[in-house]
Amino acid sequence: MQPSAVFDRIITSSLDRAIVFPGAEDTFGHSDPLREAQILLFRNGWHSDCIIRCQSYEWKCHKAIICPKNCYFRAALTGSFIEASSSTVILEDDEPWAVECLLYYLYSFQYPTRNCCESVPTTTEDFPPNDYAFDLGIFKIADKREAHSLRTMAMSKVLSLFARSGWAVWEESIDSFIISLPFLWEVPDSSGGRLLREWALKLMVKLGDSLFRMPAFQAVLERERNIATDLYVEQGKRIKDLEDEIKKIRSEICEKKSRDRLEYLTRRQGLQG
Repeated sequence: MQPSAVFDRIITSSLDRAIVFPGAEDTFGHSDPLREAQILLFRNGWHSDCIIRCQSYEWKCHKAIICPKNCYFRAALTGSFIEASSSTVILEDDEPWAVECLLYYLYSFQYPTRNCCESVPTTTEDFPPNDYAFDLGIFKIADKREAHSLRTMAMSKVLSLFARSGWAVWEESIDSFIISLPFLWEVPDSSGGRLLREWALKLMVKLGDSLFRMPAFQAVLERERNIATDLYVEQGKRIKDLEDEIKKIRSEICEKKSRDRLEYLTRRQGLQG
């Protein structure tokens, strides 16, 4: 079928569409014809006028779609850089799976999922082994390539994972968490670094000895003294919070005992009278 015929069917058929791509549904589960059309362009590269290349992978893209939505690609493809004349952007320092997720987001404007990667096999060694590594990888490339709205969404995902405490929850992701610590301490505050570090420290304290006894974690603390210092301060805060909580409980117990004593004396005096 010719591309134009496929587009005609997508745009004109609102009730019985035969083509519905993953991620093309809105929040109510209804497919969005425009989003479907843009995902179709991304998957097939029809009428493309630029190429995004990362290592051995490349994607045929459309300046009219990615440039208005992303200032990094807009500067590269419409400015005075060599990429503008060649219509090719090379992202060698990024992970191919992350590049595909970034492009998918620019075409669909929906947060990418694992199954949105079609060019890069999810079975490759570099593909994230868990949700934490996946979401943090999305955060990295979104921050680096100035996709600010995607960065905010990815950061929200990471923070929600940090809020899930307990070794049973983190056991499968703990290696990824330890590996990511130096990166978290490099994220500037303007990109949400302070908030990420605060929640990462809270998680470390909650995981406790299960984390502290791991040789890989001990090695990170040995190399990254700033992380060790911040963790020491966070533990001090935790100890102070516990001390304050103990004082509060003791005060409440004393108050209760005083009230009980007063009630007892009042009743006794009433009986004697």
